[in-house]
Amino acid sequence: MYKRIKLFFLCIVISLIALSGCIEEDSNILSIGNTGFTGDSLEITVADYKLVDSFETMNAFNKPIYYYPPEGAQFLLVYLEATNVGTDKTPSDTITLNKDLISSSDVDTPILSYSGNNLEANDNIILYRSSDSYSDKIYSVSSINTHYLFALFDKNHEPKFKGYGNVYPNITKEGWIAFSVPNNIDLTETHIKVHGLTWAF
Repeated sequence: MYKRIKLFFLCIVISLIALSGCIEEDSNILSIGNTGFTGDSLEITVADYKLVDSFETMNAFNKPIYYYPPEGAQFLLVYLEATNVGTDKTPSDTITLNKDLISSSDVDTPILSYSGNNLEANDNIILYRSSDSYSDKIYSVSSINTHYLFALFDKNHEPKFKGYGNVYPNITKEGWIAFSVPNNIDLTETHIKVHGLTWAF
């Protein structure tokens, strides 16, 4: 009888330990709008997000030109804020969106995770389509990096987040980054990872 009671309490203790581990793991995932702090003295916030069907710019006649993602996709825009709360200048590639321009493979790029996919903010090469304001007829199809397409063409979402590096203390950089995602993406199962921190949508 004593052994059974001892075994019963041992099972309870093991269950509580396992549960506390799960709680601790979940507590490390932030919600959109919350601020996280890193071990290298960065304060990062994923402040907002939105899904959009196109990017827009103006042509020489001040008429809009629209840039669409591939069929079945849409653009997910995420607003980041990063502040150096330490005492030293940050490294040059603390958070970067132009990994293809940097020789190092250890640069830190925001990553969107969904359905087992890890999508880097600067590494989402897509075939985008464009049309003018006079009709919805697609007149051009080109291949470009999603982030660069967004940074070059869209004028409605400013500022753009261009990365964070060589930044002195108490300086904040903020702005939008872009991903091309499926139309039917389940945001409740989607996370964005920035410099070791994770946010759930």
